[in-house]
Amino acid sequence: MSTTDFSSGFLQNVLDLLWAQWCVLGIAGHSRGLRGDCVDPEALIIATCLFGRYDQRLFDAMLEWLARHEDLISSQRLFTLSRKEFPESVEVLKAVAAYLFLHEKKHKWRRFGRDAQPAVAAEPFFISLSGPPMSVSGDQAQAFLAYGFSRGPIEKRGQLGNFSGTHPATLWIRLRAFMGVSSRTEICTYLMTHEDGGHPSLIARVIGYAQGGFHQALVSMCESGWVLRSERRHEVIYTLSDSVRKAFVGSLQGRPHWLTWPRLFHAVLIVWTSLGSKDHSSRPPEVQSAELRWAMQKAAPDLSILGLSGYFMEIQNQKGADYVQALKAAWHSLFSVFHEQGVE
Repeated sequence: MSTTDFSSGFLQNVLDLLWAQWCVLGIAGHSRGLRGDCVDPEALIIATCLFGRYDQRLFDAMLEWLARHEDLISSQRLFTLSRKEFPESVEVLKAVAAYLFLHEKKHKWRRFGRDAQPAVAAEPFFISLSGPPMSVSGDQAQAFLAYGFSRGPIEKRGQLGNFSGTHPATLWIRLRAFMGVSSRTEICTYLMTHEDGGHPSLIARVIGYAQGGFHQALVSMCESGWVLRSERRHEVIYTLSDSVRKAFVGSLQGRPHWLTWPRLFHAVLIVWTSLGSKDHSSRPPEVQSAELRWAMQKAAPDLSILGLSGYFMEIQNQKGADYVQALKAAWHSLFSVFHEQGVE
């Protein structure tokens, strides 16, 4: 089979997942349900910068959300994560920062989106679902033009609501709204979703912060009596008291779970890059299969860390068009899991 159907279905699955996450954070839209994996705000923004280019309504809704909720976002973590893991998103993020600073007067973003000059030959920013870039005529968004992207004015719909007060996926963003953006909030999110606790270096690595700051914050938090310190196999482990966890999680409609979203989006981007490569769909099935198999090998470490490798184990011996078809089905099954309801 040609990978055209695979590509369009894969992209739609990604966009459906992004819409579902943004909807629980207050963006108005129709989306499939979402299970209780805590939304990672910075990872979601980066993924939307990459895949929102195929859906202008989604991308501009994100800009509108950011203009209202900039205080709930760690701009430092956002750009650190982008530069280290998603370099393809850096210039788009700079354009987003420039827009927030220049047009929304959000000074927090000034140092991330400044001093750029209008590009001589800008590329169309939005891309149609079928692949070709969408040309622009008339007025253009200058903040994006300065970073080499041609697009029309940002479309504001004025339909932002509040994030869900009961959905477990909103735990991280609600804790930030309650406690502010800090290492302690990130620690609480992790410990609330890991009853067996964690070591400072592990927590810092998973979330993407410097270990030193996390260790000192945990030591200080222990003085409250709500964070507990113990030793397991010669390693210091920190856990959250049951009373604190129940106080925050008890009002939610389901148990919140941890999923390291940057790892998943990284794996998704690897596969999408292979699917979207020039002339990929017109190549012989054997070549398509080989290219996708290579992409899956590159994505394997991320999927393994997430415990999701099992979705792809049974298709390893498939060849040619059969492998492409099986891989399409496996990815569809995996995406469907994130929309399951009632997961405890």
